[in-house]
Amino acid sequence: MSEKKNRSISIILVLCMVVALIPARSEAAGNPTLSVTSVSMQTPGESQTISILNIFDEDVQYIYTVVENQMIATAYPSAPREITIQAFSEGTTDGFIKLFLWNGKNYNLRFTVQVGAGAGSPVSSFSPLITAEPVVEPTTKPTEKKTKAAKVRKKMLKLKNKYPEGTPWTDAKMYVWDRILDPSTILHACGCVAFACILSDAGFGKKTPARQVDHPKASSIRVGDILRVDDDTHSVIVLKVGASDFTIAEGNYNSSIHWGRKLPKSTPIDYKWTRWKKG
Repeated sequence: MSEKKNRSISIILVLCMVVALIPARSEAAGNPTLSVTSVSMQTPGESQTISILNIFDEDVQYIYTVVENQMIATAYPSAPREITIQAFSEGTTDGFIKLFLWNGKNYNLRFTVQVGAGAGSPVSSFSPLITAEPVVEPTTKPTEKKTKAAKVRKKMLKLKNKYPEGTPWTDAKMYVWDRILDPSTILHACGCVAFACILSDAGFGKKTPARQVDHPKASSIRVGDILRVDDDTHSVIVLKVGASDFTIAEGNYNSSIHWGRKLPKSTPIDYKWTRWKKG
C-alpha cells in the first residue's frame, strides 16, 4: 500500500481461497454488482470493504482496479470478491473495478469514496446495489498465449462436475495414454497419474502429443502441464500460474480428488509432461 499525491486511494485485493464445493460455471448467475454505491469515511486512513456480488469464483478470469484513470492493482484471483478500500486524502474520488469473465464478458463496476467534511458516518452496512456496466472495449486484451491457456483451463475445469471435490480416487483407477509420450509407448497410468492424464486430454485433446522435460524451471511451467513432485511419488496438473505458486488439481490426494491446492513455485519438480510446443 502506498500514499499517492493529490487524493490517493490504496486498494487491497484480499484473495480468499474458497474451499466450498462450487462447480465450474460457463456463465455467471447474472450481471455482477457491487455491494455499495459509495463509501464514506470521516478521517483519512479508515477502510471499508466492497463485495462483488452475483458472480461465481470460477467465472472470473482477472480483475483490475482503476482510480482517476490510473490502474491501481491487478490480480488473477481464485476468489476475487472482497476489495478493501482505504483513502489517505480528503475529498471525493471516483473509481471502478474492471471485471473480466472467462465467457468473454467484461464489466465496469463503479464506486465513489468520500473522505472528510460532509462525508457523514462511516458505512456500517451495505445495502444499495450498483448495476454493472458492460465494458465496450477493454483497454488491455489477453495475449494469444494467455487466451489459449484460458481455453485449456476452462476445458479442464468442466470436469469438476464429473469429478467433484472429494471423489474417491486411488491407484485402482486406471487410464491409458496411447502413444502420447512416445510413438511406440502405451502408458497404463494409475492413481494420481491417471487423473492428471484425464484432465490433460480434456484440455488439449486426446491426440495431442506430450513430451517430458526433466527438472524444469518454474518459469517454464504453463497451464495444463503435469508435474511430478514429492521425490517422484506424486503427479499433479496445473490449473493456473500465479506470481508465487501454481494452482493445481490432483487425484489420489488423501485417496481422493482435490481441486485448488496451491503449490509453491519453490517446490522441486522431478519432471513435467507438457503438450505445449517448444518456444
